[in-house]
Amino acid sequence: MKRNKVSVVWKTAVTLAMAALLVSVWPHARSLYDLTGEENLAAQLRGVGHWVNTAVRPQPSLATDAAIENTAVSPSASTPFCSKKWNRPNASKA
Repeated sequence: MKRNKVSVVWKTAVTLAMAALLVSVWPHARSLYDLTGEENLAAQLRGVGHWVNTAVRPQPSLATDAAIENTAVSPSASTPFCSKKWNRPNASKA
């Protein structure tokens, strides 16, 4: 009997902690549609699950002031198809 009470208390504590986490990171959205963009309720609930996963996972640290390497290399020369397609010397004669 005592073990059953501990289990209920544990489940209640975990549920309350998850609800508190969800409330603490909830954005300023008026509805689930505003948050997920989905119209179906099942898809909205699935979208909330994905959103919570993204909200609690550490996001990458971007170095916005990092130097960009190889700026002198033309991106159109990376593929022969693009190079042939966009660098046509006789394009104005066609």
